[in-house]
Amino acid sequence: MKDPFEAFGALARSDASVTLKAGRRNMQAEAESFIPEDIVQKLSLTSGQSLLEIGCGPATILKELAPYVFRTVGIDHTDVIAVAKEQCKSTGIVFIAGAFPETRLNETFDRILMYSVIQYQANLAGAFRFVDAALALLNPMGKLLIGDIPNADRTRRFRESEEGKKFEMEWAARKGIELATYEDPFTLFADAVTLGFDDARIDEFISHYRKRGYQVSTLPQSHKLPYGYTREDMLIQSL
Repeated sequence: MKDPFEAFGALARSDASVTLKAGRRNMQAEAESFIPEDIVQKLSLTSGQSLLEIGCGPATILKELAPYVFRTVGIDHTDVIAVAKEQCKSTGIVFIAGAFPETRLNETFDRILMYSVIQYQANLAGAFRFVDAALALLNPMGKLLIGDIPNADRTRRFRESEEGKKFEMEWAARKGIELATYEDPFTLFADAVTLGFDDARIDEFISHYRKRGYQVSTLPQSHKLPYGYTREDMLIQSL
């Protein structure tokens, strides 16, 4: 089975667009542009703060967040970071090439973001270890946003609605038109090991970290975002 981390590395080495390298379809580029504003509000970003994005991809989001904070750091696969650096010249963002949490970071942060990342952990235990490692880097009163979590139950409910049925038909048509213009790069992930989320698993996450003394809440996504109908975010706050 393929490691998603290495699949993203291979995608970064391809001639795909930056939007595709970030894990989204080209037709989602406009919706993608609304993500940073949503994160600014949810993380309450202000000047003077330090921000880490784990799994920053080509820094599509991070480069838009950097002006809001004092220090910005992104970590990802070596080949992904090469793309990010090319996209972010003269931004002051510090990029670290390596897998998290195996690659050690010798500083802590006021805000931490992992966006469309947690589902690429192999299992629940691995996901907890991943989040625990992030929380270990969080300053007191800090916030961690686990963003863009696919929820199978949320997806099912939406697809069963009249609006969802219409959306799915339109999505399939638009996707077909797009795929007629290039070979689908997401076949790289065809046999990748991923972690499924549903209502019960998200509730398990919330309970797990509340028992450890964190404030935890789920946050809805705007329907303007790329997966706003089927995904949600989780905010963990240290005390």
